[in-house]
Amino acid sequence: EKLRNQIEDVTDDAVLLMAELHVVHFLMIWKGAIGAAKKVSDVETILSWRESTAGIEVPTDIVDALQTGVAHPGQWAVTYRHTQLGYLVRFAQVALATKNWLEVAGDPQQLKAFVESIETGRADSAQRHSVLHLALPDHFEPIAQPKHKDAIVVRYGELLDAVPDDVDEAILQI
Repeated sequence: EKLRNQIEDVTDDAVLLMAELHVVHFLMIWKGAIGAAKKVSDVETILSWRESTAGIEVPTDIVDALQTGVAHPGQWAVTYRHTQLGYLVRFAQVALATKNWLEVAGDPQQLKAFVESIETGRADSAQRHSVLHLALPDHFEPIAQPKHKDAIVVRYGELLDAVPDDVDEAILQI
């Protein structure tokens, strides 16, 4: 109800964008944190708020993609979804304004620096880590919590000759 009231006066395109942002947000979230039926229902509910979007069906491939998810982002990230969505909005704004975006998006180090450089003033690390994994899954593991990444490096870093300073690089080498 709160979200519906917040987007009551926006364009139909903005309502569609909000539904799409929810899809991106939900892709990473493990079904044990938010079930697939709830994910799809939330997207369909947002679409139902406008006559122009009410008839849009969530495509089967998206419904299929929302079935599993790969990480539990933490209770805080699930409860404060608006913070995670706010990061995605800011991420999209900055990405669209970046002239060399395709170069940035394809390079792990540049993408990580880009993702970390976006200021929101909020605790949105789970969404930041999710964006990295969704963009470059061969380089960034499906781990949404920084403390879990750190714990892996602490536990298994001894397997490496030298542990890189960057936690994602260390995990990749492990």
